[in-house]
Amino acid sequence: MSEDETYIIDSEDTESANGSDGGAFGEEEEIAPVDQSPSEIYESAKSNINFQDVDAYNMFVGLLEREDIDEKLKSKAYYYSAMLSPILNDMDNTISLFQTVVEISNDGKLKYKHLQNCINDIINRLFGNDENVRQFLNFACDIVSSGLYPNLSLDLKLRRIENELKFANYPLVKQYLVDAEQGIPANIDQGDSEMCRSALRVYIIRIELAQIDGDSNQVMNFYRKTQAIKSTNMSNRQTAVLRHVEGESLLRSRQFAQSRTVLFDSFKLFSDCGSNKRTEVLPYWVLSTMLIHDTIDVFMSKDVSVFQNHPLVAPIRQLYSFYMNNDIVGFKNKKSEALKTFHNEPFYENLINEIQEYVYSNSLIIFCRKYSSVQIVFINENTKTEAEKAHLASLKQEEQNSIIYQEVEKIKKRLIMLIINGRLDATINDDLDIVNLYTKKESPFLPSIIPMISALEASFKARIN
Repeated sequence: MSEDETYIIDSEDTESANGSDGGAFGEEEEIAPVDQSPSEIYESAKSNINFQDVDAYNMFVGLLEREDIDEKLKSKAYYYSAMLSPILNDMDNTISLFQTVVEISNDGKLKYKHLQNCINDIINRLFGNDENVRQFLNFACDIVSSGLYPNLSLDLKLRRIENELKFANYPLVKQYLVDAEQGIPANIDQGDSEMCRSALRVYIIRIELAQIDGDSNQVMNFYRKTQAIKSTNMSNRQTAVLRHVEGESLLRSRQFAQSRTVLFDSFKLFSDCGSNKRTEVLPYWVLSTMLIHDTIDVFMSKDVSVFQNHPLVAPIRQLYSFYMNNDIVGFKNKKSEALKTFHNEPFYENLINEIQEYVYSNSLIIFCRKYSSVQIVFINENTKTEAEKAHLASLKQEEQNSIIYQEVEKIKKRLIMLIINGRLDATINDDLDIVNLYTKKESPFLPSIIPMISALEASFKARIN
């Protein structure tokens, strides 16, 4: 069939028919008068779309049974019947009608954009019924020819992958992805916007799978590939994935403040599209918050607090609470569990150890300030976990004494640095290993000086007035 013979659907027909259901199925149907021509019924049915969808669907299906309908109008009626069919919640019927639309399109009676619109509208109308969406995508991937419609076929395969990714069906995602990647050329034509979008989707899916596997090298490899693609429109979710990678990259380059900002952007974008991946971003955001020594409780935010007991968030939230309370014993106890969130990666272990050093210094200051003088060996004893105490007790006495001596020396050096930096107002008796805290005594003249200062302030204010 020549281009001139292709059935052209009216300009408004190329738009999506997505809209309200127009009432529940089973309500009184609009019956076209028997003297109406097929074209009149067609126009009447079109006018009902998005207002009375059930009536419109029944009128289009009724047209298909008319003997006096021409092939061009019949193709249009099939097009609309398939688009509206999900309102009946009968997947066998939807698939049957869609199959006919594909066959009509294969014969050249409908243009590519009409087939594309039909697919989009069916998926939109199936939204909310995950099993029906899965069934339709599986059928569409099988029936839409990659030879006739390479870009559309690839789009359907990627939709199916993205749909399975939502439900964490990772083996199936990897299986489907191998097939979809066959449609991505080695050298992407930057002028082909559809192929650029498809390649970007593939790379982002690969990033997500690598994040799940904890393969940071693969994450960065595919991230660099996304950056090589000409700028193209992305969904909030796609942008959120890339912002997550960018935030982690900033963490690795020790730009903690910038990382914190970018990671929170990623969290908000995932939240805006209702993606569960927001809980994957939160541990990195909390970690960056601790690394800049921020003391405002991030879990006071309503947007964040709702996820504090999520399995991916709870370990870092507990570690964070010990950070906020400068509880070195609790921090050390929770560290190994929190590290699992970061796939036990040595880089993140080093970052958590840095935070531990910060918490340790703060805990020493707080502990020392409870006393006027305190033995360093006593400080050492009270900053150990039960596991550390048990391990020490299992050693021979000579080994115990050697370890305790080394630990006391380390604490002494740390306390000296805190004193030098002005964070601890104390002196250290090096011979006895005792920390002596300064106590600020109130001047005996202070009670008489305060009224004089108040009188001077009042006099000054009176002069100004």
